[in-house]
Amino acid sequence: MIPLSILDLSPVSAGSTAAQALRNSLDLARLADDLGFARYWVAEHHNLPAIASSAPDIMIGQIAAVTKRMRIGSGGVMLPNHAPLVIAERFKLLEALFPGRIDLGLGRAPGTDPATAYALRQRIQGREGDEFLELVLFRRCGHRPCFHAGVGGTSAQQGEEILFEDQAEHQQDHQSTQAHAAARLTGLAILGSLERELGDLDRIVSWTRVFGMVNSAPGFNRQPAVINGFTDLIVEVFGKEKGAHARSAVGMAELPFDIPVEIEGEVEITNRD
Repeated sequence: MIPLSILDLSPVSAGSTAAQALRNSLDLARLADDLGFARYWVAEHHNLPAIASSAPDIMIGQIAAVTKRMRIGSGGVMLPNHAPLVIAERFKLLEALFPGRIDLGLGRAPGTDPATAYALRQRIQGREGDEFLELVLFRRCGHRPCFHAGVGGTSAQQGEEILFEDQAEHQQDHQSTQAHAAARLTGLAILGSLERELGDLDRIVSWTRVFGMVNSAPGFNRQPAVINGFTDLIVEVFGKEKGAHARSAVGMAELPFDIPVEIEGEVEITNRD
């Protein structure tokens, strides 16, 4: 008989809660153990309202405690989000508590959006002091051959208060301010990703295009003001020469996972010579 396993993300059903999703995972694990499944894998995802599985090591301990036979493992721990020694010690502890039943699966994907990945990894990657200033420390690039690259990101904020309703004027002003901040946060995440990919930001010659989508109700008319949260940041970071860019914006009724802002852009960058 072929051994069968289960990979569980602890999905949060419509109208349900994360707490109920985790209880459902424990119930499913008990049933899988009784039915003779070989392994039960727990995933790692962050800042996703529809998925409750964000801490595999904790869930593995809970599931192992309510089952008797099958092996329990991570499918997987996203190692870039964690200090490797911490993961090794936690799984060593789990193995001591449940001998012969613990599996450690590793991955390298972020398991989340760019802004959340940046927040998860800021201490691991040795950032200290003012993170904004860290992003803008670069030299002016010379006159070298250039090409274009697309980048994008989403704001990680969640909650009903960031669905930008076209309500009373004072409320709309508040929502626009909140959306402006969300776009700025997205910009910081994009700059962090660019810095990691390019090695340094001085390879960026200019921003040639920015396109923003806003999670808004019909009739919301402040999209350009929202995208300014990103474009103002780019001008602050690169100055008028490198920050020169085109801008466009469009309102969206529903973006995935209730994210308030999604931004795409095009940058002109130099070769590595």
